[in-house]
Amino acid sequence: MKHLKIILFLTSFSLALLLASCEMEDIGLLRKLVDDRWVSQKTGTDSPIRDISFVDNRQGWALGYETILRTQNGGETWEKLSPPGFVPGGTIYFSDASNGWVNAVDQGLLKTTDGGNTWSTISVNSYIRQFFPLNAQIAWAVTTDQTILKTEDGGETWDEYEFLYNVAAMQFINEQVGWAAGYGNEILKTEDGGRTWIDQSFKGQGGQIEINDFQDAFFLDEITGWIIGNGPGTGNQIGSYLLKTTDGGQTWHSQLLGSNSYPPLAQDIHFVDSQTGYIVGNENERGVILSTTDGGQTWAKEQLLTSKELCCLYVSNEQEIWVAGDEGAMFYSEKEQ
Repeated sequence: MKHLKIILFLTSFSLALLLASCEMEDIGLLRKLVDDRWVSQKTGTDSPIRDISFVDNRQGWALGYETILRTQNGGETWEKLSPPGFVPGGTIYFSDASNGWVNAVDQGLLKTTDGGNTWSTISVNSYIRQFFPLNAQIAWAVTTDQTILKTEDGGETWDEYEFLYNVAAMQFINEQVGWAAGYGNEILKTEDGGRTWIDQSFKGQGGQIEINDFQDAFFLDEITGWIIGNGPGTGNQIGSYLLKTTDGGQTWHSQLLGSNSYPPLAQDIHFVDSQTGYIVGNENERGVILSTTDGGQTWAKEQLLTSKELCCLYVSNEQEIWVAGDEGAMFYSEKEQ
């Protein structure tokens, strides 16, 4: 019996050392021991990943500061597709397995028709601040020259409209209707494809809330949408806020998601339907996922055991989730049964 106690003690001690060493390693074994829901995927790059686009649960692309990546097996493996002299941007979008766009900043736009094997450059003669493609043919680009550009033929020609706003997030739900979120609570809506814009700015709650750093916007249709951002609230407490509208942006309901967090708690948002949505961000130097099943009234928080900053996510219709961030970090999860 004495020998058995010694063996049990040594086994427990070894397990404690293992867990301690895992915790120092930050991710990997500790995460797998604690939570099997998330799988770390090896992207093969140390470049920060800033956007993800999938067309199904197998074929996807990721945009980093120095690379474009592609997977054809749901993220189990990734291959580099970066064209020569690639300058990174903030947006990658594929409408199908062949046709995709990349915002390449001062290179203009990159476009592919073969899944990313080759890329052509589309020059727009200006630095692109924000870019939103609706499909393979229709896209908008906000430039630093106080203009917004729209193409309806895949970038062959562009219509140009005056646009005097500095926006940080933009989404169109069809060829005519879209929203843009800027700074100082500024929210704009267009109903004519970007020619003119209506002021739908968030007025705060008695002037106590100012969102001066919008991060992302997601609209399901012409009436229901969400915007996330950061700014000072009551008592100048820096917080991450969620705005929701159910009347097409005429009124907004604000909700504090978290406070005093840097990097921001809320960085990217996606809704599957009117009730189910996800937000990715960071808290206390850990990546977090927020999920809701009641349209954003309440949120459940799930902390990933990684110190890498997370900033983007993609959610399939089947609620398979990919989240990514600094140093090539990529995590995948299936919907819980």
